[in-house]
Amino acid sequence: MQKIFIQGPFKLIQGNKAIIGRMPIFSDPPFNHQYWGHCSVVINIESLLLDAGIKDIDSNLELAIRGVDGKGTHGDIFYGKKIVFDKPLMTEEVHILNGSWIIGLKQAKQNSTGEITSWATHNMIRLIGFGVAISFLLSFVAVLQAYRLANRASLHDVLTHLPNRRFAMSILEQLQQGSFSIISIDLNRFKIINDTYGHAVGDAFLIEVAERVLGTLRSSDTIARLGGDEFLIILPRVIERDSINKVIHKLEKHVCELPFKYNDITLDVCMSMGVARYPQDASTLSELLHFADKAMYLNKQQKREE
Repeated sequence: MQKIFIQGPFKLIQGNKAIIGRMPIFSDPPFNHQYWGHCSVVINIESLLLDAGIKDIDSNLELAIRGVDGKGTHGDIFYGKKIVFDKPLMTEEVHILNGSWIIGLKQAKQNSTGEITSWATHNMIRLIGFGVAISFLLSFVAVLQAYRLANRASLHDVLTHLPNRRFAMSILEQLQQGSFSIISIDLNRFKIINDTYGHAVGDAFLIEVAERVLGTLRSSDTIARLGGDEFLIILPRVIERDSINKVIHKLEKHVCELPFKYNDITLDVCMSMGVARYPQDASTLSELLHFADKAMYLNKQQKREE
């Protein structure tokens, strides 16, 4: 599922009933292909219901809840009696992360005419409040998930799902304590591709290039999309010219050797690259990026003259 979900309620080995919220953990963020395990939050269901105000329900009303594992009307009853859902006074749906629970309310006693007493009608509003309270108490899990997704979105490119400029700068700042190299990449003739074939082809072209570069690098390396057709590769602890040249040769072979195909369109993949080493070529990140860009534009000029 690759997202937070809620299981239960069910009986724990150590006693009591609980629901468990599970959040997946991956060993290769931000790409999340290698599942490592998960973090679990155990919530005592009795405490949850008490905090939500279950004791405020009038004693002449019977309440029950169904929807084990978030299955709503199709889930088993985990609180109260089954008879409550036989012609209940009213029901309320409580939405949880991966489904819903259904709360049912039934009058325990009726008057001689079988009509709902006025006090029961008055207390029906409490059912809605009860459902809202449960949702509120569970919302911390949803907020955690929302924060995680928002944080991920702010650090990643929407189109290619690669780290963005903000993410790349964060990594570079962390690496400043040691030595590393960067490779600035610009795709040649990309504007012509966009203007000639449209943005759908251009977007597909960018995604394909991103996947090819990503498949070429080591797990410790990073490729980020800085914007448009500009990419940046970060090589931690790599400053030797021979090692950098091997990476460039590998990129040219695996990224540029095969043409890009989109329906009946076939396009060559060509890119210009510029290298900068820290701290050999610059003393600040701004200078380092500028150095790499200058080398990249020089490489682009050389390819135009060939």
